[in-house]
Amino acid sequence: MESSRLVYTEKSNKIAVVNRGSRQRPVLYVVNQTAGPAQVWLEFTQQENLRFSQPPPFEWVVPAFAEQFVLQLEPAQAQRSWAYEWTYFFIPGAPLHLEDIGQVELGLPFRGGPFRISQAFMGEASHKQSRQSHFAVDIPMPDGTAIVAVDAGTVTEVERDFSRSGWSEEYADEANYVRVLHANGTMSVYAHLAPDRVEVVPGQNVRPGQVLGYSGGTGFSTGPHLHFVLQANQGRELVSVPFRFRGFLTEPRVGDQLENQR
Repeated sequence: MESSRLVYTEKSNKIAVVNRGSRQRPVLYVVNQTAGPAQVWLEFTQQENLRFSQPPPFEWVVPAFAEQFVLQLEPAQAQRSWAYEWTYFFIPGAPLHLEDIGQVELGLPFRGGPFRISQAFMGEASHKQSRQSHFAVDIPMPDGTAIVAVDAGTVTEVERDFSRSGWSEEYADEANYVRVLHANGTMSVYAHLAPDRVEVVPGQNVRPGQVLGYSGGTGFSTGPHLHFVLQANQGRELVSVPFRFRGFLTEPRVGDQLENQR
């Protein structure tokens, strides 16, 4: 028996561990249908009379758009019964040391304004609860505002089909978003985008200031705004990374007025 668990906020069914063998002779592969690397690991909740094709830990970084053999199981003693149950976990990106990233300065993630930051780093409403969002910002803006890349990179994931929203955990996994992988290994995320108004596809290279989509209010939201965060895989944990917007001497703060007319 197997099960899966996502350990990052955005909903995804594009990374999976699958058995290409049989129940009696499991041959496990990781299927990564995203356009960026992903860290995947297995944990066995039951293992009786098992032999593995490699020693633990059972952990791999799988390249973009790849299907990779990772593990084969068989009975350690052929004449005895054997049993197993396992679960798998995954997060996007390859593991990074945060100290190697250094100070990060980014362009603004939209065109237009001025727009006021309503929730900044460690915001009590929804950012303080998870390390994935500790260093996120929320920027209310009209529906249909152009959302742009803060730096050059490769689009690794998009979600464009959700339309519901509300201030309830029921909608937490229903935000449309774009994830972009940058040269230093960090990933920028642009969330709550308008339905069917994502303008990029996985695998596409984007330049700074290129339109990714348009603002909306999908998911866990009370109205149209952009949730922007820079994240990194810290090794089995997806965490947010502090940054400054270009032209500002300090980190983003509630009340800051942001404007980008380029």
